[in-house]
Amino acid sequence: MSDASGGVVRRPRFALSAPLPLDSQRAIEEAHAWLSALGGDMTVEPALPAVRPEVWASWQRSIDAGVSSTLSRAPEWLGGAAIEALTGQDRWADAVEVVGSMLVDDAAADGMVVVLADAEGHVVWTGGAWSMAQRAAAVGLVPGARWAESAIGTNAVGTSLATGECSQVLRAEHHVVALRPFAGAAAPLRDEHGQVWGTVALMGGDHVATPAVLALVRFVARALSQTHSGHPSPVSTGRSVPGSPPIELLVLGRSRGLLRGAGAVVELSPRHTDLLLCLAVAAERAQGRHAEELAVQCWDPEVQAITVRAEMYRLRRFLPGTLVSSRPYRLEHPIRVDALEVLALLRRGSHRRALELYRGPLLPRSTAPSTAVLRDRVTRHVRQALVAHAHVDLLMEFADTVDGDDPAIWQAVLDRVPPGSPRHTEARLRLSEVEARLLGY
Repeated sequence: MSDASGGVVRRPRFALSAPLPLDSQRAIEEAHAWLSALGGDMTVEPALPAVRPEVWASWQRSIDAGVSSTLSRAPEWLGGAAIEALTGQDRWADAVEVVGSMLVDDAAADGMVVVLADAEGHVVWTGGAWSMAQRAAAVGLVPGARWAESAIGTNAVGTSLATGECSQVLRAEHHVVALRPFAGAAAPLRDEHGQVWGTVALMGGDHVATPAVLALVRFVARALSQTHSGHPSPVSTGRSVPGSPPIELLVLGRSRGLLRGAGAVVELSPRHTDLLLCLAVAAERAQGRHAEELAVQCWDPEVQAITVRAEMYRLRRFLPGTLVSSRPYRLEHPIRVDALEVLALLRRGSHRRALELYRGPLLPRSTAPSTAVLRDRVTRHVRQALVAHAHVDLLMEFADTVDGDDPAIWQAVLDRVPPGSPRHTEARLRLSEVEARLLGY
C-alpha cells in the first residue's frame, strides 16, 4: 500500500510502544483483520510490535493462497492407505519410534500433542495427550490432514515448512480463527542434502509458546535429521476423507497401542498400553484393578504400589473422563480392544471377520504378564478355531501370516483338500518344512 509519492504507508495505530507483549491477543487480531481487509497487500509493513515480522509474512502468504480465516478444519486429506504407505517407509517408521521414545510420555503428561508431517504438510502421525488430541482433531489435526500454509493458513507446522526454519505460533497469531485455542512450535527435518522432508511439532495451550519448547523441538528435529539422513525421500499419494470410528485400542500386530476415536488418533507409550489393556480386560467382567494387582500384572511383584499410582496419575491426565481414580482403578467408559473383538468374533463363529481383524501377534515386545497371557490366549484361540472350523481358503490365508506357519494349520489343510491336488502337494511340502525346522533339521 503506497501513498501519492510512492512510499510505503504504515498504519499509525500499529506503531505501538515496545512494552506491548507479542501475544497481546486484541492487538494481534486487529492487525490480522486489517491486513485481511487489504487483501494481504505485500507492500504493507508489519504492524510492529504487535505482530512479529515472520507472522505478518505468513499471514500475507495465507491470504495470497486464498485461505479463508473462517475455515473450521484442515480441508485436505490423505486416505488411510496413503498414510500406511508413508508410515511403512523406513524414514517415517524410524521417526515415529524415535519421537515416541523422546517426546510422547512428557508431552502426554504436559497436555501436548506431538505431530510429524511430511514435506507437503500432510500429518503422518500424532501422539501425546489424548484430551488435547481430541480437541485438535476437531480442527483436523489427525493423520492424513494437510497443514501446509496454503491449506490451513499460519500454523507452526505449515510455517516451518514454508520458511524452512523453526516456527512458533501463538494462539492469536493463527490465520484461521478455529486454530486460535492452540499454540504450536515446529522445526523442519532435513536430509543429508539439506532438503526438507518433514517437520516435527508440539501443539497445545499457552505453555507451548515458550523458548524451552521451541528449543526442544529444534533438538528433536536435529536428532531425527542426523539419524535418518540416509533414508529415501517420502512419496506423495492421493487423498480421501477419513471416517470417525468409535473409541478403540488397537494392539494386534503393533509394538505400541494405538488409541483411536472421536476423530483423534494417538500412539500410547508401551507402559500405558499395558495398563490400559489390563483395565480393558478387567472391564469386560465389570471389574477394576488395585495398584498392587497392576504391579503384578503389568510389572512384577517387586514394584511398589506408589510407582503404579504415579503412572496411573499420568494415565488419568492422558485420558480424562475415561479412568476413575478410585480403589480399584477401573474404566468408566468401555474401550473397544481389537484383540478382545477377535475373541468375540471367534465365539460367534465369524472366522473370516476374526482373521481380517487379526493383524498379527498382540504387542509382541511387551513383557507385561497380563499382556503375555492375553497374547497367548488370542493366538491359541485363533489357531484352534481355524483348525476346527475354517474353510481351506481361510486356513491358507492364515498360514501365510507370522502365526500361521504351524504344523496344525498345514495338517488341517491336508485334511481338507483332495489328495494329488496342487494344494495338497503344497500343504504336504510346507508341513514337512515346518516339522523339520521344529526338529532342528
